[in-house]
Amino acid sequence: MKIKSFLLIQVIILILSCENKANTQIKIEEKKSEIIKNEVNEKMKVLMKVNGKNYNVELLKTKAAKDFYNMLPLKMKLTDYARAEKVSDLGKKFNLDISDSPKSSAGKPGDISLYAPWGNIAIFYNNGPYASGLVKLGHILEGGKWLEDYKNDFEVTFEKNE
Repeated sequence: MKIKSFLLIQVIILILSCENKANTQIKIEEKKSEIIKNEVNEKMKVLMKVNGKNYNVELLKTKAAKDFYNMLPLKMKLTDYARAEKVSDLGKKFNLDISDSPKSSAGKPGDISLYAPWGNIAIFYNNGPYASGLVKLGHILEGGKWLEDYKNDFEVTFEKNE
């Protein structure tokens, strides 16, 4: 995002250099301010609640992550899967827009992902294999290794953390 912001600022500077030099500096500063505001607004922070403990989640800036964010608050039951992840079993599919997301990935501890073929949410506590259809939504800032301690099914709640 920093590179995109830098490139955008460079384009703005080039465009503005053709205008009146007295107004150029003011316009550049306004554009910089606008870019910074947009970056802050794009961050989607989420609180993940498990058994009275709160974990901070930061979602990616993708359409799928935004769709997930817009579904919150959300409560789901998690079940262990393949000794690497906890998955949802909500009885309904998550229909998230994955058009701007990589279509495959490998889960890392703390990753929150959509497994698009099944429409389930997967939260990794160990490394998972590279899988087609695994779309990363975000990451638990405190990591996910602690999820391994939950041997039985348990509930988790996701809420917006604004």
